[in-house]
Amino acid sequence: MIRQISTFSNEAKTIYPTNLTQEFYTMVDGKHQKLNNGNRLITEVCAGRVFEISPESNTIWEWIQQPFDKKDVPEVLDGTRYSYDEKDIAKKCKIN
Repeated sequence: MIRQISTFSNEAKTIYPTNLTQEFYTMVDGKHQKLNNGNRLITEVCAGRVFEISPESNTIWEWIQQPFDKKDVPEVLDGTRYSYDEKDIAKKCKIN
C-alpha cells in the first residue's frame, strides 16, 4: 500500500490501491516516483512489474517482466520514467 501522510495535519491518504480490484504487493523494496504530470510510477519488485497511475489511481500503463518459468518471476528493482524531451536521455539510461 502506498500512503501519503501530511506532516502538518498528520492526515493519511491511501494513494494505491484504492479498491479491491487493484492488485499490488511488494514485500521488500519497491519504489514510486511522483511525475511532473501528477501521475505516479510504481515499481512492484517481487512481481516484476512497473506501472503508472493517475492522481485518481487509475492505471495508465503497465509493464510486467516475463517469468522464467511457471513459478519464478525476475525482480524488477527500479523503474524510472523519462520525458520525451529530456536531454541526454541516452546517458541517463546508460545507452552507448
